[in-house]
Amino acid sequence: MGDPENVPIDRVLYDRAPCINCFPDYAGPGAKLCWVLQSGVWHKGLLKRWRGRNSVGLWEADVVYAADHTQRTLVLDERFLRPRDPNEQTST
Repeated sequence: MGDPENVPIDRVLYDRAPCINCFPDYAGPGAKLCWVLQSGVWHKGLLKRWRGRNSVGLWEADVVYAADHTQRTLVLDERFLRPRDPNEQTST
């Protein structure tokens, strides 16, 4: 195994999307960058798709985010999500 190296995103776009750990500011077709609130901390995330409204009328979405170098996939409602611009470093 060699040393890690930085590579341009076009070198990794083949049969699957790049992971959010390595490319946190990449949103593939149909996805949107977002902030994900978990345990009181905002993490860079990717909103994959809106599911619809839950039983209390809040929008829910499939999201992926990275925390502690681990990629996590969850269904969260709008209370835990905020829009994010590429390269934005903190949630507003």
